[in-house]
Amino acid sequence: MSLHTTDRYDDIIDLHHHRSRTHPPLSMHQRAAQFMPFAALSGYEDILRETARTLESRTELESDAQELLNRRLNTVISRLPQRTRISISYFQPDDAREDADGGAYRSVDGEVTGYRQSARALVMQDGAEISCDNIVQLDIREHENSAE
Repeated sequence: MSLHTTDRYDDIIDLHHHRSRTHPPLSMHQRAAQFMPFAALSGYEDILRETARTLESRTELESDAQELLNRRLNTVISRLPQRTRISISYFQPDDAREDADGGAYRSVDGEVTGYRQSARALVMQDGAEISCDNIVQLDIREHENSAE
């Protein structure tokens, strides 16, 4: 674009601006709306955000770690009337994405209030159920009791 002056528009620069007789002029809000962005593909941003979410892969425990975990689970289940306080780490599968086998690892401290044998799940004080198949680490928080 050049900065020197031209005479190209001298013939129309002072002409009267046309106003439609059939269409009323737009308000400032309506004029601004013409230039607002819109989503040509509705839901596309949600799909991108979901695809970008990172998932962790489930790791399998070695046999000695699995054996220790099973002993601790049996101890917790045998103490159920006492509401044993535990610290637990478990794998939470991501049910939102059917195409992926991933999920996230979670940690919880709390009291175990029950065990659902049909689901093989510990029931926590807040009502959350944690599948025993997804547990990767379990520590029993002792008050005055002795255990592992």
